[in-house]
Amino acid sequence: NLVTARSDAPGSGGGGQIRNHSQIHRGGDRTRLYILESDISSGPLFTYSAVSDTFGGSAQTDTFLDEASAAVNRDGSLLGTRFGGQTGASLDTAPAFNFVHSIGGIDSGIAFDAAQDRFYGINSSTDQIIGYNTNTFSQNLVLQIGEDVSSGSSMFGPGTMAASPDGRHLA
Repeated sequence: NLVTARSDAPGSGGGGQIRNHSQIHRGGDRTRLYILESDISSGPLFTYSAVSDTFGGSAQTDTFLDEASAAVNRDGSLLGTRFGGQTGASLDTAPAFNFVHSIGGIDSGIAFDAAQDRFYGINSSTDQIIGYNTNTFSQNLVLQIGEDVSSGSSMFGPGTMAASPDGRHLA
């Protein structure tokens, strides 16, 4: 519960600086941060572990991340990313960014359940929130939104969703 200025973050600004409008996502257990830098074409992203107090893996996506969506699972071991303008989400390990699985049809907000092994994504073609088991990657929930949702909807900004700490609510 302490905010500290760091100079060792692998941000693109040097000396620990990251760009304006960058996204910071936190896992359900609050031990892993996933940072996506916006406003730069190299699309840097990296992780931070509160347990070890170190910055973990980093990568360059070679694309602007202004319209990307991201999430961290409940124990900080899995990262979800949906790149702006693309349909589908990538699930990768944290902190090393090793590819685990791709989920098609997701073109707006994404989130992980904070209480169980579930990944959520919005499919604007079907106007649904779809839940996937992160152990089997099988679809295990379909929720009709009840409204027409456009691809990469501005209703969700860059596609931000969040689950409550007890996993009972999704916003």
